[in-house]
Amino acid sequence: EYRHSFDFLTYDDLRLRIEALANAWTHHPEHKVNPGEFVCIFGFTGVDYVTVDLACAYAHTVVAPLQANLPARDVAEVFNDTQPKALAIEINSLDAVVQHVLAGPPTIRSVIVIDVDLAVDEDRAAVERARAALSAKGIAVTTLDELTAYGREFEWTARAPHPERDEHMSALIFSSGSTGSPKGVIFPERSCRRICTSNPSPTPTVTLAYAPMNHLMGRTAVYGVLAQGGSVYFTVKSDMSTLFDDIRIARPTFL
Repeated sequence: EYRHSFDFLTYDDLRLRIEALANAWTHHPEHKVNPGEFVCIFGFTGVDYVTVDLACAYAHTVVAPLQANLPARDVAEVFNDTQPKALAIEINSLDAVVQHVLAGPPTIRSVIVIDVDLAVDEDRAAVERARAALSAKGIAVTTLDELTAYGREFEWTARAPHPERDEHMSALIFSSGSTGSPKGVIFPERSCRRICTSNPSPTPTVTLAYAPMNHLMGRTAVYGVLAQGGSVYFTVKSDMSTLFDDIRIARPTFL
């Protein structure tokens, strides 16, 4: 059912979530991710997606944002290229991606479910199915809320600057694969920073994010506005069925 309102998160709320996830990757025995290791995200866009994405920057891991509906052959190639340590998977794609994980490399040790509400029977059942399927491979399954709750138990200490400064690999962005297999493009930190300074407006703007964040357009729309102190609303459904209602409620000043 479509709700004619949005839930809000402040900049400080977002910062605390990011720090908590980066802490969990440092301290959790089952979900540890070291600097330089890959975190793949299967999803569309949203607050949870942004939290995982930015936590990669805090933890000096490498993010690989992916389409949620990538064919099995393409997922296998991406896994082979990245050898990821952790995956963040939106709840609507969890069952499908779990099948890829079962055939994936042994480097995968952690699955983080995002955009999930365990009070919803269908979401809770999907998480339990994933835990049952992946336990035999020794892969731990948790939700983002559970993992950030763990990370909040530790005081946040920012990492020292990367030895390679802004030349170190921060993201690996894959093409859609429409003309063949997906091809990864390396984004050093300086290129990711340029995305954040792409909004030409001299004053903070309000935007509605409706493009997938595995695409540069989707990333620019979100981070360009956040970097200038603006407000980002996220579309409710990835199929665009609520887009015009979302625009009417958010009343964006920049799209």
